[in-house]
Amino acid sequence: GRMCERSWPTPPRRFISCTCSSSMRMMAPYLRHMHINDHCFDGDVHMVPGDGKTDWQEYRRLKERYAPEVSVLCEVKSNTDTKRSLEFLNYLYKNESIL
Repeated sequence: GRMCERSWPTPPRRFISCTCSSSMRMMAPYLRHMHINDHCFDGDVHMVPGDGKTDWQEYRRLKERYAPEVSVLCEVKSNTDTKRSLEFLNYLYKNESIL
């Protein structure tokens, strides 16, 4: 996966895209809250989940396995985008396959 440098108050010191199960497993003991959005791998543009290239089925599988109690905030640009994000996530969790 893509590698990004981040500063963490506690280990781990490196973060690899959440599409990588080993990274999610490594971070699980430290996770208390997640900020999510979609992207096209060309910057932090805060797209509505489902509008970009994120594998949301993989995200769902990893979150359910490693971080089921962790709260999530959709980090998007507008109230309309927030509503669309909630609709997408509701659909994601009600259906086995969305793509």
